[in-house]
Amino acid sequence: MIEKKLINKIMKSITRREIGLKDHQIMHPLREWFLGLAIASLFLSIAVFLCVKLYGHYNSLEPGSSSNNEAPIVIYKAEEIETALAEFSERKKTHERIKATLASNIELSQEEIPITTSTVLPTPSPKEQPNETNNEVLDEVPTPVLGGQ
Repeated sequence: MIEKKLINKIMKSITRREIGLKDHQIMHPLREWFLGLAIASLFLSIAVFLCVKLYGHYNSLEPGSSSNNEAPIVIYKAEEIETALAEFSERKKTHERIKATLASNIELSQEEIPITTSTVLPTPSPKEQPNETNNEVLDEVPTPVLGGQ
């Protein structure tokens, strides 16, 4: 059995804070706050320094003093340019041919559609309609075959 003295000794060694030892708490709000504040102020000071440096650089420039005023020298490969131009001109001809074919088809289809006018027939009023029903079956009306026979 574990005696009470042994339990007390273990508890004192766990909870006792001796002088010169670090605080063993995982969460220490004051320490975390100052660490976050220090990191934020470090980032802010770096950003301010870079902004001031960039402002000084662009503020000290004189108009026309840049050495990049000259156009870059570009070396053209004539053979590749000629093949590309030939390909693009062939594509343009094909596109124009397709466009002309579609335009002629649209014009033909518009000419073939006859324009009709519609007339509205007046519907007779219920007073004019006869009330008689006709139960006669006309010979022209097909009768459906039931049962698939």
